[in-house]
Amino acid sequence: MPMKKFFALFLFLFTSANAHASWVGRYFDNMGREIGEIWRKPDSFDIASPFVMWHNRLFWDEDEARRFNENPRGGGIGLTKDYDKREAGLVFMAFHDSFEKIQIIWGYTSLHKASIVGDLKVNYGHIFGIHQRYNYISYTPIPMPLPIAGLSYGPLSVDATYIPGWHNFGNVLFVWARLRIEL
Repeated sequence: MPMKKFFALFLFLFTSANAHASWVGRYFDNMGREIGEIWRKPDSFDIASPFVMWHNRLFWDEDEARRFNENPRGGGIGLTKDYDKREAGLVFMAFHDSFEKIQIIWGYTSLHKASIVGDLKVNYGHIFGIHQRYNYISYTPIPMPLPIAGLSYGPLSVDATYIPGWHNFGNVLFVWARLRIEL
C-alpha cells in the first residue's frame, strides 16, 4: 500500500507540473543543456562518501527503526561544472541501504552557493535523479526529486537531503561528504 501512495503522489505532482508546461519545459531544456556541458567539459571530478542515514524517530516505530542500518557504507563519483554562484553536476552513488542491500542513486544536481565567510559557503539546491532499491519492485528505477542543503569549505562539502514519507515509510535524513578535484 505505501508504494501505491508514493506513485499516486508522484503522478499527481507530475501532472500538476504539466499544467505549468512552459516552466517545466524550460527546466528540462536547461537541465539537458547543462548535462551535455558537464559531460563534455567538467570543471571537477568528485568523490563522495555517505556517512549518515538517520530514520526520523518521530515517524518510525522504535522497534522498526532499531533494526535498520543507519551507516550507509559506500561511495560515489561525479562530474561538476561551475556556473555563476552555482554548480551543476552528474552524480552516481552506491551504498548499503536500511536493509544492508545495495542502493543506487544517479542523477543531476543543481546547487546554489552563498558565501558565509571566506571559503565557507552554504549550499542549497536539488537533485533530480533515479534511485534503485531491492525492495522497490526489485531495483525498478524510481524518480527522485529531492532538496539538498549543506556547507562547503574549499573543495570539501558536506551535503544532506531529507526523504519525506509517512508513518514507517521514508522520513530519512541522508548525509554525505564530497571532495572536488579540479580538472
